[in-house]
Amino acid sequence: MKRVEVKASIAVPLYGGRIDVVISDSDNAYDPTKKNFGVDDEALKGYDAVCLGRNSGSSRIYPVIFCRSITPGMIAHESKHLVNKIFTDVDVLLDLKNDEAEAYLLGWIVNRIWEVRIKFDKKMKANEEKRRISQVGVQNKSSELGVGNTKGVKSNTIVFNRKSAKAWLYRC
Repeated sequence: MKRVEVKASIAVPLYGGRIDVVISDSDNAYDPTKKNFGVDDEALKGYDAVCLGRNSGSSRIYPVIFCRSITPGMIAHESKHLVNKIFTDVDVLLDLKNDEAEAYLLGWIVNRIWEVRIKFDKKMKANEEKRRISQVGVQNKSSELGVGNTKGVKSNTIVFNRKSAKAWLYRC
């Protein structure tokens, strides 16, 4: 199956910088980021998400990468790391008695990552649909095709002959 990946670059309002979101169904999503940030394979092994940051003067980039399943809790978790990195880079101190700026930025980041996740889910669904269509017979349609004897054949397999395949194609 083809790898599915969605990337988005999001400019951070008020504080500056850019959040690069990558959502992938593969561990290979880390590869380009590892090269840019000098992170080794062992540091990322086994993680479903990672948040990195690079502050090189006026260019602040905050990549956040999600692999495989993505839960709202994971998004919130990585978003909190992003808030802390952004505030550290712009010298804003976290204040437990006045945390409105922190809460606003956290909610904003979570919403932006959630929007990327929606795009990822749509792409995954489309990819799954293409895979399903390309594998004619994933659903057992042997009875409606009149394929004949399928005894001993797994239920998700169809035995085609030229005539039944042609009949099925005309139906589509």
